[in-house]
Amino acid sequence: MSNWFLGLPLELGHGLELPAPPPGARLLHAADLHVTLAFLGPVGAVRARRAAGVFEDLLRSRLREPIEVTFERALPLGPSQRFSVVAATLGAGRATCEALLAELRNAPCDAIGVARDPRPPLPHVTLARVDRRAGLREREHVLAWAAKLDLSKVRARLASAALFTRASAVAGGELSAGPRPRYTRVLEWDLHGRDLHGRGLRREDQR
Repeated sequence: MSNWFLGLPLELGHGLELPAPPPGARLLHAADLHVTLAFLGPVGAVRARRAAGVFEDLLRSRLREPIEVTFERALPLGPSQRFSVVAATLGAGRATCEALLAELRNAPCDAIGVARDPRPPLPHVTLARVDRRAGLREREHVLAWAAKLDLSKVRARLASAALFTRASAVAGGELSAGPRPRYTRVLEWDLHGRDLHGRGLRREDQR
C-alpha cells in the first residue's frame, strides 16, 4: 500500500541545477520537491482524505503568506551508515517553516490515529534518494557529491499545501524509468486553505 503525506510543494525560482549524483542515488523530479508537514503512512485514500479535511480547516483558521526560502547545505538524513536521502536545509524561511510544522503536523495525524512525529521540526527538501541496497563505497561517493553542492544561489518559495501519494497509486500501473514525477498531488490548497484544483473534499471524506 502506498504512503500518503501532507506537504508544501516547492516553487523553484532559479539556481537549482544539480549535477547527476553517483550510482546509488537518484535525483527527485522538480515536481516532487517539497517540505513534508505530516507523514501519514500507508493509511489508504479514505483515511488520508479525512486527515486532509482536518488540515484544510487548520489552513483556513488564519491567513498565511507565501514563504520565500533559500538553502544552506545538503546533508544525509537517516541512520549514519544507512542514510536514505540527501536533503537541503533551509536558510531564509526556516523559522517560519518550523513554526508552521509545529502548528499543523499533529492534528491530521491525531484525526486518523497515526503516531505523532516526536522529533523537533526540521524543515528540509529532499533532493535525492539513496538506494537501500547501496553499499558503503557508494554511500561515500554520495556524501562527497552532497558536500560539493552549492545551494547558495537557489531561490524558491512555498505558496501552497498538498496531500501527496505515489503517482501510480492514483493513476494506475507502474511508472516508467524516465524522468516522471514519483508523487501526485491528490488535493492542493493555497496557504489560506482555498482549493486550487476544484477536486474538493466531500464532508463524508472527513468522517
